[in-house]
Amino acid sequence: MQEDKGQQITFMGRWRGRRLWILIGAAVIAAALVLFLVWAIPSSESDTEREAQADQDSQQPATEQPATEQEADGEEQQDATAPGNGAGPTMTPGTGGDEPGMVVDFPDPAEGIPAAPPGGYKDIHGHWILDMSGSVYGIANCHIILEENGTISSPPDYVQVFEIAASSYTWADGDPSFTASLQLMLKMGSSPALIPVHIELRGDVSESLQEIGGDFIAEPQGETYAPYAQQGTFAIHR
Repeated sequence: MQEDKGQQITFMGRWRGRRLWILIGAAVIAAALVLFLVWAIPSSESDTEREAQADQDSQQPATEQPATEQEADGEEQQDATAPGNGAGPTMTPGTGGDEPGMVVDFPDPAEGIPAAPPGGYKDIHGHWILDMSGSVYGIANCHIILEENGTISSPPDYVQVFEIAASSYTWADGDPSFTASLQLMLKMGSSPALIPVHIELRGDVSESLQEIGGDFIAEPQGETYAPYAQQGTFAIHR
């Protein structure tokens, strides 16, 4: 009888532990979904406004359209290609195995991607594309810029989703070691609340200066989101 009770207690302990991780995983996926909605909803609203404006314009004779309206249409077309008005990130489920359960795929920035210099790369400064694969979620095609002053920036498009509050990276010519630290402020929907997330990257730079790979740790700040911390691998290329 005592042996049966011991087995029952062990089983209940294991179930509670598994249930905790299931809840954490579900919460992280929900947070990733909010991340997608933050980006997608403003874009959808912009499309709806443009369609409403187009219907209103179609009710007026073309010959009666003032020059000021024509100019406004030209400005509207320019705004449609401005940073932040492009397509938002998409979410896709992982392929299983060691892949994360959900991946947030960022679009290319509206400002475009700089071409490689004619003589090749001499250092790691400039435009990069970051991929991160964690235990629960991942990030793909996230564009970043390694500035010459040792900080990291992101395209203006991403301001709707997150901002880089503080950043730094270290690398020396002739030494492949690379480290980076970022303090992100994640925006959650229309709420004014911001979630601080600290990310550490440690890896090596390839001899071609076109790839960086290693491990990362991502830690949301505060007791509420601290359980969602995770670690995994990252790859940066250009």
